[in-house]
Amino acid sequence: MTMQLYFMDDGVKLDLNADGLILLDGFYPETATDQSKNVTDQFSLAVRSSNLSGKIEAINRVLAHARLYPSGDHGVYLFFGMTEADIAWRTRVVDGAVLLEKSLGKLWGQNKANITVALEHLPYWEGEETAVPLTNLNGTNVTTGITVYNCNDYVGTSPNRRCNYVMVNSTYITGDLPTPPRIEFTNTDGTKIEVPTTLRIGWHVRNSGFTWNYEAENSTYNKGTVVSTDDTYSNSAYREFTLNGDGHPRLTNLTKILAFPLSSSVLTAAAGQWYKVLIYLNDPVTYSDMRMQVSLYWPSGGDTMMLQESQAVILEPGHQIYEIGVLQIPPWMIGVVDPVNIDLVISGWVADTYTFGVDFVQLFPAAGYRTLISIADIAFDRGLLIDNGITDDIYLVHMPINPPGQDDQKIGAYVGLGNKIYLYPGKLQYLYFLQEMALGVSYIDMVSTVSIYYRPRRLTI
Repeated sequence: MTMQLYFMDDGVKLDLNADGLILLDGFYPETATDQSKNVTDQFSLAVRSSNLSGKIEAINRVLAHARLYPSGDHGVYLFFGMTEADIAWRTRVVDGAVLLEKSLGKLWGQNKANITVALEHLPYWEGEETAVPLTNLNGTNVTTGITVYNCNDYVGTSPNRRCNYVMVNSTYITGDLPTPPRIEFTNTDGTKIEVPTTLRIGWHVRNSGFTWNYEAENSTYNKGTVVSTDDTYSNSAYREFTLNGDGHPRLTNLTKILAFPLSSSVLTAAAGQWYKVLIYLNDPVTYSDMRMQVSLYWPSGGDTMMLQESQAVILEPGHQIYEIGVLQIPPWMIGVVDPVNIDLVISGWVADTYTFGVDFVQLFPAAGYRTLISIADIAFDRGLLIDNGITDDIYLVHMPINPPGQDDQKIGAYVGLGNKIYLYPGKLQYLYFLQEMALGVSYIDMVSTVSIYYRPRRLTI
């Protein structure tokens, strides 16, 4: 039984158990006890060559490169497999040194040397990169890119039903540690082909019964006017409001405009986690002094007792999608099965008078919430937006229609805000997506494809 042990240095392999290098006494990696701290390991090699200095120098060069590039696309990985038949797993090397044994002088003249290689590496091992099978209303276990839209009203027929989520089955993420994926997002709409300037992503381990989408026309408050439309808006309708302000933005002056019952099953599934409340308006805001606030009330339909509320948020003009608060759902009886129903309530305020429409509200998990924002002054007409958690890179692969001849350019025109997304082995999990284009404009029928790739992680081999 021959162990596999080798370095990969920017695609160049240095085998540590072949070509004059012999692994002595095997390699038995240490197990990390703290995922925030690197691990130190070592192994011994017998060097047998007429060019001993060259063999040792090759190892030192690899370790120097590891120190130079401890993160990013470039760098050094140590691969290890218990047998030749096993798939070798890798860990990123960040430092190391070659230690010469005291018998060096006696053996050197015989073209022999015994050395110890000491390493510092990341506190986990990674398997081969693989595509994650994704499921939603437009396909089951798709690995080549699954279709998502910019709303979740389920209108249409597969593979073109309007939904803004993907599901990962509990059996598809292997390993024993959470692992960051590479998410590839492509706008494929033939008419609205502009790459989103803002892409919001939500992730969580999903419990059965959770509901994240609430259509404004289904609000239980008899406020505003339901406007029926064509497919321009989610569920072919939105709710319009006219607010008259008094110039004093006090909390007591906010007007309750929307209420959505959160059923016992939804509260049980929400499991006391924190959620970002996102509101999607029918048009970008043009008014300069508008605020919104979200609250939780009991009993459902009665708003007798306010359980929790967020701070009032100023809606900066020029957008259709806003984060209007963060709430813990439910705020009480966490872990209790079948808690009493409560209401999610949204209130608004304006300084003078303003008319606006609300299309829908969605709940994105706060712990797995991430926003990709363009920092460029131009809008890209087509491209593949990549949030690469594996290498900690965010970039756009630009595939422009005009000017031609500039395909596949990688442009670092985006920044990521919020938590890094991780996929958990052995868990059912969902990811949600909402996007805005230049000037804050958004359309529910923006058709995109999502592909996700990951490397399984282990504490040790």
